[in-house]
Amino acid sequence: MIEGAWAYRHPAKVSLHIQTRIDGLPKPIQDLGWKAQVRLCKRFRRLVGRGKHPNVVVTAIAHELIAFMWAIAKEVPVTPSSDRPSDLGSASGGGPGFPRNPRRR
Repeated sequence: MIEGAWAYRHPAKVSLHIQTRIDGLPKPIQDLGWKAQVRLCKRFRRLVGRGKHPNVVVTAIAHELIAFMWAIAKEVPVTPSSDRPSDLGSASGGGPGFPRNPRRR
């Protein structure tokens, strides 16, 4: 979270790469994401302008970023357990996309 919060020292914008990534998301989630970006960029500049140490500012931004992530998670509908993939956390490997550790028995 701390490393991600450093991104808010730059002005709020949506690059072409980010735009293609968010095109498939529902409009309320896109709106929350933009609201978060604008607010956190503005807050970063304001706190640094008041003389706060950048590391303290980044910690405050990370804390607020978690709150926005929670708000976005509340917008996503919960799927019943029968609809979820069964290979998540399976005993045969490390989950989807992770190769099995050959040293682990």
